[in-house]
Amino acid sequence: MKTPGTVFAQILLSALIALPLTPASAAQVACPAQDFDSFFKHFANDVAVQKAFVSVPLQSDSIDPEAEPEPAPVSRQLDKAQITFPLLPNEQQQRKQGLSLSKTVSATDQVSIKLSKADTDYQLTLFFRHEDCWMLYRIKDDSL
Repeated sequence: MKTPGTVFAQILLSALIALPLTPASAAQVACPAQDFDSFFKHFANDVAVQKAFVSVPLQSDSIDPEAEPEPAPVSRQLDKAQITFPLLPNEQQQRKQGLSLSKTVSATDQVSIKLSKADTDYQLTLFFRHEDCWMLYRIKDDSL
């Protein structure tokens, strides 16, 4: 015979099993800023912010330098498990590595950031759009 306590425990257990499993750090990160420059400062320097504000799947464009007869573009859709963090060097690492950053605003809700290094083929572009907060939706690595 089931007692009221047993029935309650079974209902509670069923409810807990049905809850989605979301990493606590991503679930608890609030949008750091609505204006892009402030948002990007947090995004560049905090991996938790990067993890929370990346669209999944993430469009990843790169160059396959081994393709024949010449290097060829490669485009993939990355799920969360395929995304490697941090996505870019933080501000201190950027200065140390001699990287320069440029921003392009293509619309009020779309901004791209390009990291490059003079006299090298290093070029990394991150594409953001504003939804409830800024979200990285595409990353393009033109480095060979």
